[in-house]
Amino acid sequence: MNDEKMTRTALVVIDLQTGSRFLARHIFKKLTSDQFKQMLLNNRKLVTQFSAQKLPIIIVTLHPKLLPKILDNRFTQPLVTADLAYQLQKPGPSAFKHTELSTYLQQQNIKQLLVTGFTTDNGVKKTVQDAEKLGFMPTVVTDATIARNSEKQQEMLKEFKHTCSTAEVLKTFENGQKRS
Repeated sequence: MNDEKMTRTALVVIDLQTGSRFLARHIFKKLTSDQFKQMLLNNRKLVTQFSAQKLPIIIVTLHPKLLPKILDNRFTQPLVTADLAYQLQKPGPSAFKHTELSTYLQQQNIKQLLVTGFTTDNGVKKTVQDAEKLGFMPTVVTDATIARNSEKQQEMLKEFKHTCSTAEVLKTFENGQKRS
């Protein structure tokens, strides 16, 4: 990933919300607290860097229609935020289905997506698949995503066409700053 491509790249953070933390702790018991914390830390590093560079950030949260209204706010609060982030609510796994994400990306002339979040085997996977179908070029940030367990994470990462690490993304920014 080079600097020129970064100027047309958006960071898309999928389902990093209070409900995800609950699922990781209580439902997906094979995930350790440290694994979730590290993934969250990597997302915060990326959001901080994208914010500093004034690059687009899309924070996507899942708002299931079946969730009672009383639980909605407890479940859907983002765990990462940025002042200028585009906030998007979705009803299902893909950030593109029943949302305005494609329109927003086209209006902003964004072609490349760095996709992060929870879970690699559901929301991230379906968002990446839809992005490719719509002509976008998604790259999954491997250590800024997490699946239901480590085995599933490794299996899923093999399915994506383009992957990179948080360190690789941050190095791209570092290299760009050195040339300025």
